Amino acid sequence: MKKTLIIQTLILLGHMSYGQSNNHILFGIDLTSDWYSLTNYQQLSYFLVDSDTANHDPLVITDFEYSHDKISKSFLDIGYDELLLGFARGMETKLRDLHPELFLARKSYNDMENYLHTFEKDISKTKYLLNQQFGNPELNMVREKYSLYKWKGVNYQIVLTSREDELTTTLIYTKE
Repeated sequence: MKKTLIIQTLILLGHMSYGQSNNHILFGIDLTSDWYSLTNYQQLSYFLVDSDTANHDPLVITDFEYSHDKISKSFLDIGYDELLLGFARGMETKLRDLHPELFLARKSYNDMENYLHTFEKDISKTKYLLNQQFGNPELNMVREKYSLYKWKGVNYQIVLTSREDELTTTLIYTKE
């Protein structure tokens, strides 16, 4: 009887942990919101990027300064230079239902000295914030010239990197 109870408890816990869905809220940004709610841009803005034949990005990449007031101060204080969203292409007539598939934050450093002095602190702060929401990363790779951390859930993947050759720290959140 005791053994059956333990097995049932383990099965229930397994279903609960795998059955939970991520609500795609990252640092206060609701990534289930639509094009208009996040960007406050018109349909023409989407169309111009989507129809640019020289642009070979698989997504329509745009800033979303309109929503920056919703981003947590602790994340903004890290000082990422670029905050971008990526939306599926070919959805011009469905922007009210179009949700971003990607969030990208990038911080570029002026020179090697600035990079070496700052990147570890930036990675550490970002990792701390991600750990609070998503737990510990499944991949921790720290090398001499770069570092890579990866979180993976049922319906998302997060990659945090720093690269000396690019003088950048980059955070990418993608929906799976």
